[in-house]
Amino acid sequence: MNKNNKKSMKAMEELRLPELQARFHEVVGEPTRLPNKKFLLRRIAEALEAQEQETVAETHMQPTEPEPTSTPDANDAPVADGSEKKLSKLSVEELQALYTEVVGRDTGSSDRRYLIWKIREARKGRIPVGPVRRRHAEGEAPDMKVL
Repeated sequence: MNKNNKKSMKAMEELRLPELQARFHEVVGEPTRLPNKKFLLRRIAEALEAQEQETVAETHMQPTEPEPTSTPDANDAPVADGSEKKLSKLSVEELQALYTEVVGRDTGSSDRRYLIWKIREARKGRIPVGPVRRRHAEGEAPDMKVL
């Protein structure tokens, strides 16, 4: 963790819980109502560290010289479509829409982690997709004997 992140973490330790929850929403991108300050501080620190590592990785990944262009072969065909975003980069509304598309029914959840997990499970075929089947008998209801 760099000096700026350490300073900001020291300053966040002084914050009250509602202010810390707001800061958590800014940094992590998820709203929370958790009352545990230590947990919130740890998750914020993890998010800041991950952002720092991403920026470092991006600076190291940029080539200094452009690569020579080659003629595309049949073997060099792109494997994945670049238009699809990672699930972790989508907003809650986009995740809910994708959940409806993949699973086939609406969700009432606004938890990012749950929606991401459920979409991945549906894509792997581990959960039933489509509308939920309700139990009901065909025809008249059977007579019940009172004991």
